[in-house]
Amino acid sequence: MCAEYQKNYRGIANFSKSNVVVMDCDNDFSDNPADWVTPEKLDELLPDVSYAIAFSRNHMKQKGGKSARPKFHVYFETEEITDAGKYAVLKVAIKKAYPFFDGNALDAARFIFGADAGAYIWHDGWETIEEQVDVTAGEEDGDFQSDPIMEGSRNNSMSHFAGRVLKRYGNTDKA
Repeated sequence: MCAEYQKNYRGIANFSKSNVVVMDCDNDFSDNPADWVTPEKLDELLPDVSYAIAFSRNHMKQKGGKSARPKFHVYFETEEITDAGKYAVLKVAIKKAYPFFDGNALDAARFIFGADAGAYIWHDGWETIEEQVDVTAGEEDGDFQSDPIMEGSRNNSMSHFAGRVLKRYGNTDKA
């Protein structure tokens, strides 16, 4: 995990702090290899931002009937964040700016599987991701729109959506 949780128990309600945001890039938005995001393409998109890339355990492996493709996690250093809501808003803002990131991994307690990838990539920059994205974009009412729900993930997607709505509006008529 890339956050500290109260009593070392991962959960949004137990979020204490973090100084890194992890985004998941599975390249599952297209079956065309020309569309896939690679570390080299990420370098072109974020030339001034510091980040690290660690390849996922399913990097370049066929999975779920889809061809092998680049899969990796991007670790963005941030200022220390002590509020789970603000942390999630930053992740939503990153997803809005860079829609190739996984939209199902945007909360403050998302578990990211580690992998013994052997190699990692460090991209040196002079800016943080917070300086590159519009954090207010993650706070807009429209942030509940998501990518199409893929076969086999409806229950999980709807559960995440319901959680975001309840977190935003509470148990009210608007929710």
